[in-house]
Amino acid sequence: MYFQIDEVIDFLQTRTGFGIKPGLERMDYMLKHLDHPEQQLKVVHIAGTNGKGSTLTFIKEALVQNGYKVGSFTSPSIDRFNHQIQINDQPISDQSLIEIVNKLMPIINQLDQTGDAPTEFEITVVIAILYFVSTVDIALIETGMGGREDSTNSVLPILTIITNIGMDHVAFLGDTYEEIANHKAGIIKQGVPIILGDINREALSIIAQVASDKRAQIYQLNTDYQILNQELNRENQEIFSFKTDECKIDNILIAMKGEHQITNAAIACMALNQLTVLGYNLDIDSSKKGLQQAFIAGRFEKVYANPTVIVDGAHNVEGFKAFIKAANRIYPEKKKHLIFAAFEDKPLKKMAALIGDNFEKITFTSFDHSRAAKAEQLQELSIDKASINNNWKQIISSYIEEKDNENILFITGSLYFIRLIRKYFEYLK
Repeated sequence: MYFQIDEVIDFLQTRTGFGIKPGLERMDYMLKHLDHPEQQLKVVHIAGTNGKGSTLTFIKEALVQNGYKVGSFTSPSIDRFNHQIQINDQPISDQSLIEIVNKLMPIINQLDQTGDAPTEFEITVVIAILYFVSTVDIALIETGMGGREDSTNSVLPILTIITNIGMDHVAFLGDTYEEIANHKAGIIKQGVPIILGDINREALSIIAQVASDKRAQIYQLNTDYQILNQELNRENQEIFSFKTDECKIDNILIAMKGEHQITNAAIACMALNQLTVLGYNLDIDSSKKGLQQAFIAGRFEKVYANPTVIVDGAHNVEGFKAFIKAANRIYPEKKKHLIFAAFEDKPLKKMAALIGDNFEKITFTSFDHSRAAKAEQLQELSIDKASINNNWKQIISSYIEEKDNENILFITGSLYFIRLIRKYFEYLK
């Protein structure tokens, strides 16, 4: 039995040694021995290569503003472990986490003895389910990787969402859009409506076939709902209108930056629209207030103001394209300095090729992690003007000392790296 939160976190971290295990056998075992708590939850299940967390956050804040008690599960957390599991923006308490893990330990030990030990992620999903049961009005649950064999696919959703399909986790999901789409489409359930974001043609054909087989109604961006009148106001905030055949909502303001966030917010609007059909009572003004308040750390986030430093967790090709587009759109006249570090198992060559002429200065660096690519590896993949410096703190310190407000410093390439950067800037404050 555990009595301290540090003991629980240490235990969970030891489970990372079991790696990633696709499949639902261990989840089924644990949930069965807990009398299937997942069957008591009303769930919105969200998959996609990018935008899952943002879409979830938009939905969550709108529901909270409408008075609902909302559970949310996201991964990984850019802050403490507890932040992965929240109710109305409040992370699970240390005491609740300790109590639930102690409740799970006999079942975990049984699985361990069979030689099929549950992973850290599987245990975390079960913790979230137990924390939400009999407590929340609705739970928003983001897949970890893929969908079909993802641990979260044990839930029974009332609504499913696939934000987009891109190239990530190819070692597990496949290296074509069709293969990856087949995994994501695994979250589609019999008769449960599915909302789609910006899905490419190759992936759409796979998803549409699965939805047809499951008799799941599709609501697709640019077909069943539209984004209109998008613009950037003087405060660099995104504004747009949302439209379906039945309704139109004008002047939706969001604080999260980039056109891709407009897409994520529109997906959220369509989800909210469907939730009203399912019986949730939502006021438009309250929902708009929630959309405007939605924020995620590490998503085109300004962490320092004088001079400006922006961090972004883009860590795959599609995410990196969206990041560059946002940087050029929001700061078109500014000189841009990029600090880039990433895991070596990411599509580094394709990501490096996107840098091009978008940045006046480029510095490749690295960070303390077994999977982190060395700065020298990154430089070999990129253009001549890039420099290397493995001491990222030194790069940032020099930039801040210069106080050049005509230059914007962007830091990206890895969510893990961005976590380190944010902690560093918290220390500076």
